[in-house]
Formats: sequence, C-alpha cells, structure tokens
Amino acid sequence: MSERPEKPAPKVLSQRAILIGGLILVVIAVVVTWLLLKLSVGTTQLDAIRTGGTLVVGAGGAVALLLTARKQRSTELELRQKHDAHLLAEKIANDAREDAIERRITDLYIKAADQLGSDKAPVRLAGLRALERLAQGNPGQRQTIVDVICAYLRMPSVQDEQEREVRLTAQRILVTHLSPTENPDKFWPDTDLDLSGAALDGFRLSHCRLRAGFFTKTKFTGTAWFTNVEFTGDAWFTKAEFHGDVGFERADFQGRGGFTDIAFAGKAGFGNARFAHTVRFDRCVFGGTAKFDNAVFIKSVGFIDVEFGKDAGFSGIHFIRAPRFDGSRFRGPARFLKTTFASGARFPDVTFTGNPPQEVAEFRPDGAQSSDGSTD
Repeated sequence: MSERPEKPAPKVLSQRAILIGGLILVVIAVVVTWLLLKLSVGTTQLDAIRTGGTLVVGAGGAVALLLTARKQRSTELELRQKHDAHLLAEKIANDAREDAIERRITDLYIKAADQLGSDKAPVRLAGLRALERLAQGNPGQRQTIVDVICAYLRMPSVQDEQEREVRLTAQRILVTHLSPTENPDKFWPDTDLDLSGAALDGFRLSHCRLRAGFFTKTKFTGTAWFTNVEFTGDAWFTKAEFHGDVGFERADFQGRGGFTDIAFAGKAGFGNARFAHTVRFDRCVFGGTAKFDNAVFIKSVGFIDVEFGKDAGFSGIHFIRAPRFDGSRFRGPARFLKTTFASGARFPDVTFTGNPPQEVAEFRPDGAQSSDGSTD
C-alpha cells in the first residue's frame, strides 16, 4: 500500500525577507530621488525629495496592505482548518457512538435469542420480554424481532402448561404491538407476520393493522378472532385449519387474499368484510355456519367445489363481478336475500340438499337474481 505524499509546510515570511524588502524600498527611494533631482527642470530640490518620499511611502503602504491581506488569508485558512477538524472529530465521535449502540443492540439481541432456546420456561419468557423491549426502543430492529418471535411460534412445542404460557405470551406481544388504536404508543407499523405452519391457541388479531400476513397450513385451536383487522398487503390462509370458531367480520383485505383448501370446523364469519382484490375460497369445507352477509368483493371471488355443511349466508351482497360457485354443495339453508349478481353469472352443478328457505327457492343455476330476490 503506497503512502500518501505529505503536504508541504506553508512558507513563513522571515525577518530577513522583511529586512531585505525594506532595504530595497530605501534603494528605490534613493534612486527615484536622484533621478528627479537629475531630470528636474524648474523645480527645487525640496520638491524632488518630497515627490520621491511620497512614492516610497505609497509603495510601502502597498506592501503593508499586501502583508495584511496575507495575514488575513492565513487566519481564515487556519479557522477553516479548525472547523473542518472539528467536524471530522464530531463525525468520528458519532460513528463511534453508533458503533457502540449497534454492538449493544447486537449483544442484547443475541442474549435474548439465546434465552429463547433455554429448556426453562421462565428463561424463555424473559427472552421474549427482552426482545419486546429491544424492538420498542429500536424501530429498525422491529421486523427482525417479529420474525424471531414468529419463528419461535412455528417451532414444534412440547405439550405442557409452561410452554403453552410462553406461546400465549408470544402471541400477546404480537397483538399488542399491531393495534394502532388500543396501543398507539406501542404500535409497530408496516409489520409482516409469517406464521405459516404454526400452532396457535386462541389467536386474536382483532382491531390490528399489519402489512402482510402468512398463515399457510397454520393450525388454529380455540376461537380465532380477526374482526376489524386490516391487511394493507397480502393475506394468505391456504390450507389453514380452524378447529374452533373464526371471525373475520369487518376485516379489510387491501392486498391479495387466499382462503383455498381450508377446513372450518366451527362457525366462520366474514360479514361486512371487504376484499379489494381477487379472492378464492375454492375447495373449502365449512363444518359450521358460514356467514358472508354484506361482504364487499371489489373484484372476482370464487367458491368452486366448496361444501357448506350448515347455514350459508350471502344476503346483501352486490357481486360487482360474476362469482364462481361451480360444483359447490349447500347441505343446509342458503340465504341470498337482496343479493345481486353481475351479468353473466353462472352456477353449474350447484346443489342444495338441505331445505332452502323461500329467499333461495327461485335460485336458478343458469340465471341471475335481482335485488328483490326474484329471478330475471
């Protein structure tokens, strides 16, 4: 590695140079005076000497002004160098401080993550709380810490009461920091959840806002609540298992959504939910009642080869685009009261094996209904 050349030291005006400059001025004064005396015509010697002195004084003043300007420039350069040095020192100090903070955050993160791997439940709980505090104080680390908590919930668990409490705490931490209204000071915006394949017990995401949610093959035991949840990005529940009731009432799905191949063992509520993009419920099995009353589908929706085991409610829906119910089976009452279908809606191979009420008595697989429930 080559060395950088050193900058030459600035030249200093020495006393010898000043003395030589003064002697030169004196010599110039003598020569000018002699020439004026020699060449003067009709002037006195006194006038010649006075003129020579004036020229010398003027030259001396010019030299003094030049020296003053040189000194001023030197002073300004020195001040600039000091300012630059001060800025450099501040930058070095800030970099050192940021490095120290990063090292501290890394140390705390590693320590907390190690606690999650402990075989003792209280230590794992302490690790979760340490990660929560770290994320609350450092927004740039929040998604990473959420990913760690989600990864913990995705791991296989030993079925004991202590581990169940640890996992419920992990779920509560996520919910607490995804609620913008109930916990505005603790809200973590623009957060993604990846709980694919996790086993969740009594999961509640009501009144929460998150960017994207991934729940593919997730197993929900107990009641799962997603009421008033807002997904600003995608939400995927493909092949999820709901072993209890689930509520998606008034949920807002702003991105893409996938609900295919899901087994709903209990009640499933999607009333007043809003879907901004295409959404599919193909091959789902609704073991309990399925309520979609007053749901809003901005784009297309599919219920292909779906089995509705009990009541199915689709009242008050205005299908902007033709829905797909191909091959679906309604085992119980199906309600389409005041439901409107887009032109061209077709329902091939739809079967009603229950005792449908009057509001679907005129339902025709090859036709669309008007808003009053009558056929066209």
